[in-house]
Amino acid sequence: MLRAALIGFASSGKTTLFQLMTSVRETARPAHGKGEALIGISKVPDARLDRLTAMYNPKKRVPATVEFTDLAAPGGTGGAQALVDVVAYKNADALVHVLRAFHDPAIPHASGAVDPGRDAQAMEDELILADLGVAERRLERLERDLKKSRTAELERERDVITVCKAALEGGRPLRALDLKGDDL
Repeated sequence: MLRAALIGFASSGKTTLFQLMTSVRETARPAHGKGEALIGISKVPDARLDRLTAMYNPKKRVPATVEFTDLAAPGGTGGAQALVDVVAYKNADALVHVLRAFHDPAIPHASGAVDPGRDAQAMEDELILADLGVAERRLERLERDLKKSRTAELERERDVITVCKAALEGGRPLRALDLKGDDL
């Protein structure tokens, strides 16, 4: 099962997308609460599975599923708020970034005007900062471990994390790096 976490600023449509994808209808969660997650599962329609089921008539038909997590974004007045909860998303296989591209006077945008490009860049910056924090903590642990026991595996990991840290410090996301094989 694929685990996908919905990320985005408050009032961007994350919960609406979550409800559409999972058919979960929640009303108990306060708007823009902190750290409250909703989890829903969506069956993935697949014409190939339908054809195979018709051909072989199995006793059980199990479609692929996606588990969506909708974490309430903290409220805020600006786009510079740290909205990425690394702990909440660390187990996700994919991040689904929901951008607000609609105007609604009843739901004012935290930054004043709706600008999906600005919001996408702000979230990208937050993700880069979150990854940079993880890389820095890992490098600190690796340096301590290398003082105790110097192994080729630890040195290789340190070298890869150092490359990652340099890219993040330059504002490049990790997905832009050309890491292959053992480097992953």
